[in-house]
Amino acid sequence: MHRTFGILAATLLIAACTPAEQPMPKIVPSKPSTPAEPEKTTTTYTFTANPSSLSFPAEGGTKTFALSTKASWVSSCTESWVSYAHTEGEGNETITVTVGENTDTQKARTASITFKAAGDDQGSVKVTISQEKAKVTTKIKAEATSKITLTSAMLNGSYEGAGEGCYEKGFRYGTSQSELDREIRMDGSQDDEGPISAQISGLDLNTTYYYQPFITVWSASENQYVDIPGDIKSFKTGTGALIDGTQFLVCNEIPAVSLKNSGKCSGSSFERFGDEASWYQYETTNENQLVVTHTYNDNGITVRNWTALVDKTRMTPLWSAFVMNTGAYPDNGVGRADNWVPDPAVPESWQRCIAGKIGSTSYSRGHLVASEYRQASKFANKQTFYYTNQALQEQNGFNGSVWAALESAVSSHSPSVRDTLYVTVGVLYGEPVKMVTPNAGGDAVLAPSHFYTCLMLCKFDTSGSMTDAKGIAYIYTNESHAGQKYPSGATTIDAVEAEAGFDFFTNVPSALQEAAEKMSASLW
Repeated sequence: MHRTFGILAATLLIAACTPAEQPMPKIVPSKPSTPAEPEKTTTTYTFTANPSSLSFPAEGGTKTFALSTKASWVSSCTESWVSYAHTEGEGNETITVTVGENTDTQKARTASITFKAAGDDQGSVKVTISQEKAKVTTKIKAEATSKITLTSAMLNGSYEGAGEGCYEKGFRYGTSQSELDREIRMDGSQDDEGPISAQISGLDLNTTYYYQPFITVWSASENQYVDIPGDIKSFKTGTGALIDGTQFLVCNEIPAVSLKNSGKCSGSSFERFGDEASWYQYETTNENQLVVTHTYNDNGITVRNWTALVDKTRMTPLWSAFVMNTGAYPDNGVGRADNWVPDPAVPESWQRCIAGKIGSTSYSRGHLVASEYRQASKFANKQTFYYTNQALQEQNGFNGSVWAALESAVSSHSPSVRDTLYVTVGVLYGEPVKMVTPNAGGDAVLAPSHFYTCLMLCKFDTSGSMTDAKGIAYIYTNESHAGQKYPSGATTIDAVEAEAGFDFFTNVPSALQEAAEKMSASLW
């Protein structure tokens, strides 16, 4: 057993000491080596563009530039409003660029076209494209005239595209298309578009006028405000329809007038100082004379201010008729406007502004309707400074003394409640004739020979019926009356009617009128 164990142990020992059989190695064929690619070379090319920038006006256009290079190239553009034919090419090329219209009036615009070498090559050039912003197109249009009367019209127009805004707007007008010698301006309110309308007055009867709207804008290139005119249109006065308005001529103080259009008013429009009330004009049977009535607004009520007969040949009123009553025409102390202006109801060719001091003489403006008579409102007072309410009057010893004292007496004795003082003030042109040349030059002015005032104080009962009337008149030569009191000129209304040729206070009941016109005693 020991032997067996020994043989077995020896056998195991031999087995342990004998090397194990090794597997055959796997033979993997080696990969054939690849030849190394030659190293690529990058070429840098020179690109030039001549010119390197293109500028276009707002309306667009087409321009070219020369691209110079030896490279193959591709191109791209940053903006779609730029078009050109070549997106790729080889070497030199003439590139045509087209730009469309820029309609943006607020800003200009820019773009760029880039040309660069194709592939991995280097080199590029950029061409800049710029375009101006759209220019503001200003359109100014004359439109149809409205509210045409014998001496006035409403001019109309419109504008758009004023850019940075309209500073002023208005019209130029005149009787010749080539000479628009009158102008009216208004605030433009900085609007870039809107209407243009203006009431003009003082026009001649039956006359063709031409008018042209304009606006004033800022010009950056000229660094100043400039006027941009519109087109020219025309209209003719005297085509306005007759309207009612003779209700103002049936008042008690109005002298008798012979109207061309009986029962109708020849024309009416807004007063010069706004649309608070209207003036009314009446053609008479004498082509050289017009009757006009001026009104103003008092808390929504139309108040008649005064009515006058204006003479074309003498360029003055022959008379003015009006009412004095402290209730209807209160003294609110508004003061004097002192700004003489043309009467809108009368052709300006019939009017003349008399200078404050005429030549080397002592004549001055003499009111017919005194400024102190109309202190109810500034508007009412301004109407007393129309050219049609003045006549040459000796200042020293007359306008500043006797006449002023009479005006003050009339004003201070103005009645109230139902009592009413009716007044007609006028001028006479007798001998000797005096022609005076104004300071400003021009044609001589005919000075009246006399000034007069006719007064009729009337009383009314509660029903509105006139119950009593008293009258008196004052007349003076147009010269100094130094040292005299205003009663020195007292006379009867009948006497003044005989000199003037007018029938005063014709709407007062005849029995009362006839008696009052024979009186010459003071009313107060």
